[in-house]
Amino acid sequence: MFPSITFPGGEPLAPSAFGDAVDGDTIDNGFRVNDSLTWIKGRNEFKFGYEQWYQQYSPLNFQNTSGTFTFSRDQTSGIPTLSPTTGNAIASILLGEPQNASVTAYASQARWLRSYFAGFVQDTIKVAPTFTLNIGLRYEIDEPQKEAYGDTSNISLTAPNPGAGNLPGALVFAGKGTGRNGKTNERWANIWKKDFGPRIGFAWSPSMFQNKTVFRGGYGIIYGGLQYADFGGFNRTGFQANPSFNSVNGFDPALPIDSGVPAYPAPPNLDPTQLNFAGPQYTDPSYGRPPMIQNWSAEVQHQITNDLILDVAYVGQHSTNLRSNFDAVNSLNPKYFSQGTNLLTQIGSQTAVAPPYAGFPSTAIVAQALVPFPQYFGFNTDGALENLGQSTYNALEAQLTRRFRNGLNLMASYTWSKTLTDADAALPFFATLHQGGAPQNSFNKTGDKAISNQDLPQNFVLSYVYELPLGKNKKFLSHGGVVDRVVGGWSVTGVQRYESGQPIAFGCATGVPAFAGCIRFDQIPGSEIFSPAWKSGRFVPVSPSQPNGISIFNPVDAPGNANPAFDDPNSAANLAARGSYAFGTLPRVDGAIRMGHYLSEDFNLLKRTKLIEGSDLLLQVNALNAFNQHIWNRPNDLGPNDGAAFGIINYNNFSTTGGGGYLLFPRRLQLQLKVEF
Repeated sequence: MFPSITFPGGEPLAPSAFGDAVDGDTIDNGFRVNDSLTWIKGRNEFKFGYEQWYQQYSPLNFQNTSGTFTFSRDQTSGIPTLSPTTGNAIASILLGEPQNASVTAYASQARWLRSYFAGFVQDTIKVAPTFTLNIGLRYEIDEPQKEAYGDTSNISLTAPNPGAGNLPGALVFAGKGTGRNGKTNERWANIWKKDFGPRIGFAWSPSMFQNKTVFRGGYGIIYGGLQYADFGGFNRTGFQANPSFNSVNGFDPALPIDSGVPAYPAPPNLDPTQLNFAGPQYTDPSYGRPPMIQNWSAEVQHQITNDLILDVAYVGQHSTNLRSNFDAVNSLNPKYFSQGTNLLTQIGSQTAVAPPYAGFPSTAIVAQALVPFPQYFGFNTDGALENLGQSTYNALEAQLTRRFRNGLNLMASYTWSKTLTDADAALPFFATLHQGGAPQNSFNKTGDKAISNQDLPQNFVLSYVYELPLGKNKKFLSHGGVVDRVVGGWSVTGVQRYESGQPIAFGCATGVPAFAGCIRFDQIPGSEIFSPAWKSGRFVPVSPSQPNGISIFNPVDAPGNANPAFDDPNSAANLAARGSYAFGTLPRVDGAIRMGHYLSEDFNLLKRTKLIEGSDLLLQVNALNAFNQHIWNRPNDLGPNDGAAFGIINYNNFSTTGGGGYLLFPRRLQLQLKVEF
């Protein structure tokens, strides 16, 4: 690629940039084999199946291989002290004298390999004419990924670190002879080989109910797939080099560009200490265990009349080993919270806590010396299959169905449910960016079990199709001719949906040094979370006429804030009064604090007129959000410490997924006229 040429901001006459440092591609190849066999013998229907897939994922990355060069006015200024007022970046580039330069070199391009194997056997037994039993067993293996050339690395919690007094915890490598017993294809996470999934179900229609009632039930264990959140980019430390070159005095160039960048050590770099005092990626061997979902249900279906069926069911689910974001491998233990602000003291300026090893930086804080692996900051486990989460789901489901008769087809369904979890997303870190509710204390995971961010306890949907009884072959005005062309062929359809509002998770309060957790806020006793403007329906969103808006929440307890609702447990005032750090008491997600109900009504009026044989004229009138319901999405800023932006809804952000604006668009009317032939 053409090298990336950049200029500092404010350079006179300088363009924004030339070239581009980004260059990459993603090659993803999947191979699938899937087959099944059915064998019917007597009362038994046997099914056998096998599935296998093999995946090659290559996130090719050539970023910055041609280098990035920054040119400023400093190198062509009169003397160093005059660089702010003399010199010119264009002159510096013409002379080939950059202010700084960097380049990236890669030892190889990653090629991640994964395999999956599964087989099942199932028997459907006709025990009696009114009773059917289904029994099955599935076995599967989902292998964690490995890199084709073994060019990966990971933190070993037991390997001695020579840069930290040989304390346990050092970078190790998977390549030949580089510290992993000659293994070239290390997965880092162990292959889990106990994914047995039994299934059992039944259907019974007792003759005493004249074949109008069916009882169904079942239980099964299902396994989810392993999901990486790193896009193939992590566990690659040591297999690229990122040298940079800078002007030593801000006046002389970093290098003469016509000579290229100076020589530097080419990758790989197999130094086990190179990530000391960084926050490394860590994959634990136990993270290779896939999520396990236990599901059970019981259902009664009854035919009330010939065209009316009622279905009532209970559904339960318990899931374990879910993707999580507890990230506690190298976190400060809460037992040290009592030290308060002493945790921020430099280790060399006190004597109460000794340095963990000779050579430990005297400027490091006390909290850093107290973590399990003081040579590292917090470990990043989110991109590496961390599987410490769990959830439960229980629901009552009811459905009333009217089969098409006399021009009417109708379905009404209602679900009453509850979801509790400490793991709300398959990509947990990205969920926290949208205030998905980050965990607070990985040392007490039960305290983070709360209502799910996706919990919608009440959900009612009504859908219907009604052909108006007018025109030819209908009950009224069936004379045909002109009358039929005017009044015949009309139908009305509708979908109406009503459900509970989405619960709200607030952002983090003031954190604790070296502690990997989102400290939550306290609610001030007797206070109200929602602001009077929101409760009265007179809140003001951000709009062209109201650029500031009014928060839907009351503020945090701080000087000048009236009617505060939130208290930061680790604010300066609370720390001074209490002398120690503390956890917040608000739930991770609070089911009692929700946005407004979701209300939606869509209608469609249709007129079909036959033109000639095999050809129709179709007129459609669609009314989407017919009653113009205003359903507001969550605000973008849900951190009570975010200041004036906290709790502001942006009227201009019409979004169905992000925070801020409408969840529904305003009412829309659509007219369509089509000829079908």
